[in-house]
Amino acid sequence: MRKFNLEEALAGKPVITRDGKKVTQITKFDNVTITPYSICGVVDGSLENWNTNGEYNVKQDIENALDLFMAEENKSIWINVWKHVKDGSLSASVHSRKDKCDIEIDELLSHTLIKTIEITE
Repeated sequence: MRKFNLEEALAGKPVITRDGKKVTQITKFDNVTITPYSICGVVDGSLENWNTNGEYNVKQDIENALDLFMAEENKSIWINVWKHVKDGSLSASVHSRKDKCDIEIDELLSHTLIKTIEITE
C-alpha cells in the first residue's frame, strides 16, 4: 500500500482502505466549509467520506480501518512465443507492453507466432 494521493485517486488509480477493501466512485466536493471531509467514495456498498489526506477520522488522531491508501497496481509483461520457420525451434520475446508485441508480430517474418501471453504479477 502506498500513501493516499488525491490527484491519482481522482484520475482513476485504484484506492483501498487500510484493511484492504476496494474504494470506488471517489469524488472531491469543493467549497465544503462545515466539515474537513470533502472526499466521498463507496466501500462495500456504503457511502463514506474522508479528508483530502485520506483520513477517515481526524478528530481522534488514530489509525482507522477505513483510512485510504493507493493500491498496488498489477504489472504485466507480454511474451510472444515463436516457432522458427526453417528449423522448427521455439523462441520467446518479452515486452513490457502489448503494443510492442503487436509491432513485433508484423516485423518478424522468419518466425511463426504461436501465441502471445500476458503474465501479471
